[in-house]
Amino acid sequence: MIVKLKLHILKFPVIAFAFLLTACALETGDTQQQTSEETESSSDIVVTTDTEFAETTTSEKMSRIEELVRTAGYDEGEPKLSDEPEVTFQYSDEDYDYYRFYYDGMTFEVLHEYDNWKIFDSCKIRNSKDMQLICGALINIYPVHGADLKSYRTSEDMAYEWIEHNIVYEMPITDASLKDSAANVDLDPKDQNKTMFEILSGRSGS
Repeated sequence: MIVKLKLHILKFPVIAFAFLLTACALETGDTQQQTSEETESSSDIVVTTDTEFAETTTSEKMSRIEELVRTAGYDEGEPKLSDEPEVTFQYSDEDYDYYRFYYDGMTFEVLHEYDNWKIFDSCKIRNSKDMQLICGALINIYPVHGADLKSYRTSEDMAYEWIEHNIVYEMPITDASLKDSAANVDLDPKDQNKTMFEILSGRSGS
């Protein structure tokens, strides 16, 4: 029994994940009788990813962010920020610099190391415009390289990744370590432009 599903993670992120779990649970008892040609031509799941996001214009990036937040139920209420928040340095140790910013009455801790900003409890922020302003404030302090290690990340593509992490966090995942990981977003080169499916695959080691 071969199950063929073609899903677009960006357009239907939550539904796609549900179908993914269902498809993975199905057993195929006749796989040994298939020829190598049949096996190669019939993937259980074909996922359309968005690997060209880095090469799009700012307006195109904004359009895709808007599509993602609309289908994922984001942007609840009006943005809380009218400008980039003040990100203040706290202290350094041998490995990291520690920063802090305030948002909607809450304090958020931020860790910086080379080519990475990590926002703790990032899952608590659910407005894409505010995410972009926060990311803009961070890369104004220290820019982060893109996945090609030549270009630099923008506040738009960082917000895109942040939303994808939040979607993973809000799913009914039983793996506590995966859920904890998704609660805090790491904005580094390796996860640029990755979809929810790719983030899940990377964290689970599959």
